[in-house]
Amino acid sequence: MLLYLLFAFTTGYFIPIEVMPKAMANFATSMPTSYTLAFASVATLGGSAPPSLLAYPAAAAVAVFTLGLYLFKPYSRP
Repeated sequence: MLLYLLFAFTTGYFIPIEVMPKAMANFATSMPTSYTLAFASVATLGGSAPPSLLAYPAAAAVAVFTLGLYLFKPYSRP
């Protein structure tokens, strides 16, 4: 939850990306959560959200899941 809140504050959930400093705006647009927020806000307002907004978050989720499968070995012997 702590990590989610950190990303929420730094990726435009509470502060629009347009008013952020340049370095923070670059960080915000590189995080998958900002694209998910854009997709959710367009879908909530009744517009047709393009599926391309979810391509980057989906690829990031697959990459993190694959890395987790590679690094997490719960039943391996030392």
